[in-house]
Amino acid sequence: MIKLQLRMHEEQYHYHAPKYLIYFFLDLWQSTVNCLLL
Repeated sequence: MIKLQLRMHEEQYHYHAPKYLIYFFLDLWQSTVNCLLL
């Protein structure tokens, strides 16, 4: 039961990973630009 839940969670994570990576890099880029402008 626990393994099944973990497997479902891993599949959801891999499914959503690209979107989270894009948001992460956008935040990183924005903070870098803000630091350079300030």
